[in-house]
Amino acid sequence: MPLASNLTHVSKATNVYGQVLMDTTTFMTDQSSPNREAVQEGLCYLRQFLTCCACAGLLEDAMVSPVCGHHYCAPCQVSTPKLKILCRQCRERRNLVEEKQLRILVACYKQICSILSTRSEGETTSTQPQNHKRTSEPTHQGSY
Repeated sequence: MPLASNLTHVSKATNVYGQVLMDTTTFMTDQSSPNREAVQEGLCYLRQFLTCCACAGLLEDAMVSPVCGHHYCAPCQVSTPKLKILCRQCRERRNLVEEKQLRILVACYKQICSILSTRSEGETTSTQPQNHKRTSEPTHQGSY
């Protein structure tokens, strides 16, 4: 059953990415304010799917608990979590497995942010999404 839960999470994240990609393409051709807002909202929503349950950072080398479907960074598998992990099934973060599709989505997310921030250089307002986290960025995080 948890496998189906994980597939649903990854499937939703993939669908959100598809919408963000369409919104970004529209924004690149017509940089009106509604298009900019759609891209920013979409990126913030996508970011929620790509967040580590232990550090609240952008997933780095995404791992998943096969028992419950929660996602973690590979470095967070062995470090002390910054957030309290309430799930009894994955609190110890043992037996995590690679989540390749989320790793690909993280790379795509970073690429879109990079393209938009490069494109917005010289503008007064950046299209790069704000980092919506409850804690500070862990040291193993890269920029996005």
